[in-house]
Amino acid sequence: WRSVALLLVYLSRSPRTCRAAFVAEGFPLLGALLQEGVAALEASEAKERHEAGMWILACLMCLQSLPLGRATLWEHRASVGKPFDRLHKWCGKEHSALAAELRAPTSALCRRWKKQPKPASQEQSPEQKALRRKVVEMISQGLLGIVCGNSPASPAPVSVAKSPGGLPPTL
Repeated sequence: WRSVALLLVYLSRSPRTCRAAFVAEGFPLLGALLQEGVAALEASEAKERHEAGMWILACLMCLQSLPLGRATLWEHRASVGKPFDRLHKWCGKEHSALAAELRAPTSALCRRWKKQPKPASQEQSPEQKALRRKVVEMISQGLLGIVCGNSPASPAPVSVAKSPGGLPPTL
């Protein structure tokens, strides 16, 4: 696990494109290390807790540098979200130096993610959920280059297009 922790520290200092690729492909690795680290914090002796603390600091450093938000964490709630929540609770109830060291970056991440809007699938009202899903679908189609209906992205026929100021075609 120490090698994985070192990889995460290296990743946190890598270019943005590399970090984005990691979110797309390697997020379960971060989740596995975080899960092992939290389990060791909750059940181990002081020496093992210290090592687990280093693993978790590497995970937190990586999480702080990754281009992700609340929606991405919602998608990876089983592998990363639940261990992170366990870590946050552990930091809140423990009164050790290690808990204090982990509490600051954990709380900072929580504050950052809570400022972001909830994922569309977490909306309470069915109308809001349907509306947000439609917006997400339209954005996805736009990014894929799919033109549908009277989308602002669809090209207007040249004969129908008018100049913005309403000037005649010839002066």
